[in-house]
Amino acid sequence: MRSNNIAKGVKLIDKSDLNKLRREIYAKGNKRDICVFEMLNNLGVRVSELISFELEDIKLTERNGTNTFSYIVVREGKGCKYREIPINSDVKNAIKEYLEVRPITKESKLLIGERGALQREAINRILRKYCISAGIESVNPHCLRSCLGTRLLKEKNVDIVTVSKILGHSSITTTERYYLGTNMSHMANALNSLVE
Repeated sequence: MRSNNIAKGVKLIDKSDLNKLRREIYAKGNKRDICVFEMLNNLGVRVSELISFELEDIKLTERNGTNTFSYIVVREGKGCKYREIPINSDVKNAIKEYLEVRPITKESKLLIGERGALQREAINRILRKYCISAGIESVNPHCLRSCLGTRLLKEKNVDIVTVSKILGHSSITTTERYYLGTNMSHMANALNSLVE
């Protein structure tokens, strides 16, 4: 894994390593682990939010009329803030497939293991296991969150306000500070673009 630091404290996984990780998780076929990965990789949720999701927080809809998207409810994000995040087809499919095999239990949390609801360390162990088998340096949930924010801003050119809302930042200043860092290469490219 190449360590890319967009801004202080933001560690990113190289795109090829991210693809290796995704392929490894899908190859093993564990529907819960695929769901964990897709939610971290495509929603940018904090691990504390991920393990707090309850079944009733998942709003899966079919395209019809005015309600054309599925979403997930974050009841208590950082600072006890409520938000709703639309989910894309990768996340929707992963959740649907996991729900088909999720053990029947009285547990209301979405993600469960043999001993009940998954905790933070279980999520870290899941990622570590697949990183080892994929032959890449270990990543944690926050790294995947950072990658999503960076991909949306730098590769997909999504506006900073939208990215800030997706990530649940209290201010776009936070998003800007962590995901729009500028390095010497960016500055050189900007100035070189002026040369005719």
